[in-house]
Amino acid sequence: MSLPEFPHSQMLKKILLNQIDNSSEKRITFAEYMAQVLYNQHYGYYNSGVVSIGAKGDFFTSSSLGQDFGELLAVQLTEMWQNLGCPHPFYLVEMGGGNGELGQDILSYIQKHSDDVFIKALKYIIIEQSTALIKAQQELLTSLSCFDREGWRGSLAIPNRGVDLTWKTWSDLADNSIEGCFFSNELVDAFPVHLVTK
Repeated sequence: MSLPEFPHSQMLKKILLNQIDNSSEKRITFAEYMAQVLYNQHYGYYNSGVVSIGAKGDFFTSSSLGQDFGELLAVQLTEMWQNLGCPHPFYLVEMGGGNGELGQDILSYIQKHSDDVFIKALKYIIIEQSTALIKAQQELLTSLSCFDREGWRGSLAIPNRGVDLTWKTWSDLADNSIEGCFFSNELVDAFPVHLVTK
């Protein structure tokens, strides 16, 4: 039985072989291989447009199984804001937003169960490397958000209960500019890593 070939695998194979051929040692590290396979701008898994997250997809995470994980996290994030003395603004930075389900669950819960003071203080930022996943996140969160000329910003759909929601890159965040929480779900396993043999 042979494995199915993904639509972009031949192009990605050419890129990898070219990278190996152009290397002074005629090899690349496992981390370099993993970076291309996962994040190549056009053909990497997360940028290819073929990522399928969920019970019937390639893999699933806690947020794929229901809203409970996001809702419980929203409760903890609200408590964190209170424990920090209710700062304004209070940033929630989701690193690697996947298909947007976790953000949707967190923001929907906060909108329904939090007071206006917290909602007005909240700045929700998604950091995502994959342009294909950013598009999926924005499509999922369209019912919750809207565009403006400065980029993707907006507020959730319940009147007067808006949450500031933006997509940024790491370089957009100034040093020591965030008071709040950085969080992720199933992110570390998608980092390119070095393979070490002893």
